[in-house]
Parts: sequence; structure tokens; C-alpha cells
Amino acid sequence: MNIATPFAHIRRRPDWQSGTNKSQVVDEECQRSLASFAGRLYLASIGLAILPVVVAVGRAIENGWTPLSDDAYFAVRARDVFSYHNFPLLGTWSSSSQAYGINLHNPGPLQFDLLALPVRIFGGGAGLALGVAIINIVAIVGIAVFAYRRGGALTGTLAMLLTAGLCWTMGSEALFEPWQPVAVLLPFLKVPP
Repeated sequence: MNIATPFAHIRRRPDWQSGTNKSQVVDEECQRSLASFAGRLYLASIGLAILPVVVAVGRAIENGWTPLSDDAYFAVRARDVFSYHNFPLLGTWSSSSQAYGINLHNPGPLQFDLLALPVRIFGGGAGLALGVAIINIVAIVGIAVFAYRRGGALTGTLAMLLTAGLCWTMGSEALFEPWQPVAVLLPFLKVPP
């Protein structure tokens, strides 16, 4: 019969007397500290990858970035999402229309829908830059989560270092510009093979 003592909830540290080897205990502690270090490194690398986007959009808003040409078209069509009579049902006009002689559009206005709320709240320039930056940040976090789930913290860290390198080399305006060739780069990088 086992009688409970007042100290039954305290677990005894495994040592040589309980049949556990001291080297096993040290190995487990070492693995935990390495996992903890890899986890911290992984989180720091996510911050490093997001930093260029945050800096670029902050500088754009501070300097009063104004969308011109194609960028202004995105601002106007994003505002139309909340209208009753000009609701966008088609994507942007495609330059391949010139070759075929008829108007061709990109498939769907999803980008207008995603940019509609920031443009409505913050206005044309700041809202557009902030909306694209939010899309890019969500894509970066998605890349991090996907890489972490596929290979752990070190794989996630490597993916974030590569993504951070891409963000740093793209140029600051490409990180907040709504023009489709650059705006979809990070979201499409997130798509698994």
C-alpha cells in the first residue's frame, strides 16, 4: 500500500541513483537550450525580414508619398470597392489588349478589395502604401510559418534570412508600391510548391 506523503508532489531530480545517466540529463538540458536559442533566432529573423517593409512604408508616409500613374489607378479602384455604382468586378487592364485588339483584364479585383479598407481609412497615398505593406508583412509571416512547419526553427530562420535579403535588395519603393509585378512578389513567394 502506498501512503501519500506531504512531499509526494515534488519530483526527484534524476541522477545516477535512479538509473538515469548524468550524461543523458546534460544532453536533454543542452537540447532544450539549443531549441530555445533556435527559437529566439527564428523570431529575430522574422523581425529582420519585416524591418525593411516597415522602414520603407514609414519613410513613404513621412515623406508624403503620392501615387501617380498606375499606382493612382489602384487608389481610385480601391475607393470604388465601397461605392454602389462603380464596384470593381474586373482586375486591372492588361497591356496584352493592344496585341489582340480587344480589352483584356487581369483576373479579378482581389487586390482592390484588400486595399479598400486602408485607402478608405488613411487616404490615397498613405492608405495604399500601408495596405500593400500589410499584405507583404502577412506574406512574410506566412513564409516563416510554412518554413517552420516544414523543417523547424533553423529552416524557418534560413527562409527568413533569404526573405530579408530579397526585401533589402528589392528597393524600398517596391515594398509598398501596388503595381502588380512587384506587389505580388512576396505573396507568391509564400505559396508552397
